[in-house]
Amino acid sequence: MQGAVSDYLSELKADGLIREGCTLHGLRVTYAAAIRRQGFDTGIVADALGDRSRRMGEHYTRHVEKELGRLKVFKGKNDK
Repeated sequence: MQGAVSDYLSELKADGLIREGCTLHGLRVTYAAAIRRQGFDTGIVADALGDRSRRMGEHYTRHVEKELGRLKVFKGKNDK
């Protein structure tokens, strides 16, 4: 399957529909982050990615967790 996806991404790059450097992993991270930012927990993220383990949902969204934390701190400082 990974070979088929790689070929598909190469075609999209050749057609100018995606940028150079776009990977299956990058797409998974982007998709997972979008789901997490909508408020779904990491278990739902893992389900959406087709992973069996909630840990994969956590892995793919760890940068979002940090982002959400920074936003909470920023919002708290501006509420005063």
